[in-house]
Parts: sequence; C-alpha cells; structure tokens
Amino acid sequence: MGQVDQILREAQKINSVEWIFLNGGEPFMRFPQMLNCIKKIVQLGFNAGIVTNGFFARTEDCALRFLRPLQQLGVSEVRISNDSYHYKSTGTTPAQNALKVSHDLGLPVSQIRVSSEFSEYHTPVEPIETLPSINRPLRYQGRASESLTQGLTLSSWRTFSHCPLNEIDEPDSIYIDPYGNVQICPGINIGNTGETPLAELITAYSAADHPFYGSIAQGGPALLSEAYGFVHGVGYVDACHMCYTIRQQLRERFPDYLAPRQVYGLEKS
Repeated sequence: MGQVDQILREAQKINSVEWIFLNGGEPFMRFPQMLNCIKKIVQLGFNAGIVTNGFFARTEDCALRFLRPLQQLGVSEVRISNDSYHYKSTGTTPAQNALKVSHDLGLPVSQIRVSSEFSEYHTPVEPIETLPSINRPLRYQGRASESLTQGLTLSSWRTFSHCPLNEIDEPDSIYIDPYGNVQICPGINIGNTGETPLAELITAYSAADHPFYGSIAQGGPALLSEAYGFVHGVGYVDACHMCYTIRQQLRERFPDYLAPRQVYGLEKS
C-alpha cells in the first residue's frame, strides 16, 4: 500500500485530478487490497470508481456480498463490462447480475460495451436497456492483435495516419500500472513513479518531446513507422494493430518507454 499512498499524495498536487478508477486486470481479484485503496481514495476527497467484468457475481447473492462494501465506502461509479468479448452465454451473465445488484444498491453504474465491425465473430450479449452504456470500439492491440485478427480485412500502413486516441497532446486521463509506469496509452510510458514523482511527470510531459507520442500525435502510426524505418508486412486491421506491431519490434531498443513486458506478451502478470 506504500506505492498507493505515494501516488495518491502526488495526485493531490495535481489540481485537475478529480476521479481515480481502479481497473485491471481485475481489481476484485485483490478484494481486501481494493477496499483499502477505495478507503484512501475517498478519504482524500477524490471520486472513486471501479472497472470490473463482474466475474464474482455468479448469483445475485454473490454480487451483493461483493458490492455492498462499495456502497458503504461511498464509491462514486461502477463500470461493468457486459459484452460478447467477456461473456459468450446468451443467458444471464455474471455481469448482468452485478449490474442489477449495483443498481438496486443505489450505486451509480454503467455497462461497458465493446464492439467491432466484424460482429459475425461473436453472438451479441444483450445490454440492460434501463442502464447507461459506455460504448467502445475494439482496439486490436495486446492479445487481440493475435487472437482476434485472423481472417479480417487488412489495410495498407499508409492508411493509418491518425491515432484514435485524441488526447495525446493534452491527456484527460492517465494509467498507472502495478509497476509504477505512467501511460496515456497502455504500453507507452512517460515515466515511472518509482523514479520520478507523479506530479513532476505530469507537469513535465510534452508529447512533442516523447520518442513515440510525438510521432503518433502528428501522423499516427504511419509517421511512427517512418521515423524508425519499420518494414511492413501485408497490412493491419486498424491503427492500434499497426502501432502495437511496430512497438513489439522496437521494445528491446526502448525498454524504458515500451513497458511493462507483460503488455507485449513477454512475461505473464
């Protein structure tokens, strides 16, 4: 918890920080530690949010045991993945149990819906129509770059001159992984909280001066590939697929910027 305390103290120095979300992996896999983090977040005056796939909610009673403590601690929002990339069943899923119980407890709750234009690969999981949805496109990076791209239409690298992440120059959110890496996009670091205080990293950040974010912000992964003389294969499904493929090849040259290794499939978490 020492690392968490340090990060929260630094977050207090950044006036724009209002929300702190715990996500994954899966935060409910470390339930006692998650509750301790929530207590600290709320005590310091931040809004606490949780992102989960609701795996623990096999029944509504199970969901209640895990979600009531969040209500008691004053969690400000729960976001639960409820789509066919997390659940294949056409019946009631754990996510749907968790969504219902969260709503019944009065917790502000939303369902995350990840979708792809290649919908024939998945049987849709029905949303709960009475609850708000956060709709997100599937990004073909990480495991998805290998397991979900087979047989899909590929486009030339020159097509991808824009990054779908629009906040690279002035990010409205950041990720901090368990190793202290601070990232705007998972796998591309701006620094590490174990080496530089978080508030200093955020103040000093400039996309133009970063060896990866600079090119990506100006011309997407196409410009990134030109900057490093990357030799392309047959094509890519989307910009994230291309960017991730380039970074896989450059990771050994830039281990401090392209980390952690788990993002690139080089180690298990």
